[in-house]
Amino acid sequence: MKIAVNTRFLIKNKLTGLGHFTLEVLKPMVKQHPDCEFLFLFDRQFSDEFVFAPNITPLVLHPQARHPLLFYWWFEHSVPHALRRHQVDAFFSPDNFMSLRCEAPTLLVIHDLAFEHYPKDVYWYNQLYYKHYMPKFARKAARIAAVSEATKKDIVATYGIDADKIDTVYTGLNKDIGRTGDTVQHRSTRDTYAAGCPYFVHIGTIQPRKNLGNLFLAFEQFREKTASNAKLLLIGGKGWKNAEIYQTYESNRYKSDILFLGYVDNRQISEILSAAIGLTCVSYFEGFGMPVIEAQACGCPVIASQISSLPEVGGDAAFYVDPFSVSSIAQALEAFWNDETLRNDLIRKGLENHKKFSWDKTARAIWGSLEKIL
Repeated sequence: MKIAVNTRFLIKNKLTGLGHFTLEVLKPMVKQHPDCEFLFLFDRQFSDEFVFAPNITPLVLHPQARHPLLFYWWFEHSVPHALRRHQVDAFFSPDNFMSLRCEAPTLLVIHDLAFEHYPKDVYWYNQLYYKHYMPKFARKAARIAAVSEATKKDIVATYGIDADKIDTVYTGLNKDIGRTGDTVQHRSTRDTYAAGCPYFVHIGTIQPRKNLGNLFLAFEQFREKTASNAKLLLIGGKGWKNAEIYQTYESNRYKSDILFLGYVDNRQISEILSAAIGLTCVSYFEGFGMPVIEAQACGCPVIASQISSLPEVGGDAAFYVDPFSVSSIAQALEAFWNDETLRNDLIRKGLENHKKFSWDKTARAIWGSLEKIL
């Protein structure tokens, strides 16, 4: 059996959420099925670390697909041509997009439909592409994998897709993410990243729906009320339409205590989360919310939005806030700062909750979906 996979988000040292999902699903799935040939489709020169098994055949297709016109060319010309030439049995696309001209049955992973609900959060040309093609993709796909029940319900309600065509697969937890160190190590981590001060953490690309503007304002309110010396650490790269976010940052009285760390590796993420007061995940829309379970695995209590998929993922092991209310977020920061009993209770619950999610489970669920279309 030959399965083609869209691997365009496997970029060395620049793995976003979609890249991590792609890699972590493929690693166990490819190794569990050595009798299958997997054709990995890249849109640029790839790193050898992504060709991790002998049953993988890498193929670079041009152009680099990072703009709607290039999306169209890559998915509607380069991909179907390659699939016909290599006579694949199925196409697996883990990053929301697929080909309408592909003759092989396609399993499409849809992570969220945020652009449908918050169209102003994406550039107009991307919005045009998404609005035109995403409903077509959902109808054309032989099967859809949704990363949460919230996303599945959204696909059914927004596009009228039969729920029986959609499998909920969830997202897993990277094996090298976990609780690290002791009190001495945590003190060293605070010295390294926060000048020895306690801190909150945010993980995610700097883009509108991460709601960083309200988080910055809430951090300011919290600092003014408590006279705390806590800092706010942001892990993740720059995204899109973030000018307003940086304006809010620049006008913040405590901007010197808001630190942008950029991309860091999983070892560093584990160290930073393990020593943090708490994770702040106050997005106003998430398809899953991987940082929530990453924090829980590291013994870091979580502040999360009470909407979209986050309550489904965080369970009873998170402190929920209204993401549209700055005061609600500020009160949560204050509660974490003042109430060690609250934090310890959430840590205990989180260390159990995160066990529900693993990449092995995700890979098995994806393989089950592939079997249905084969």
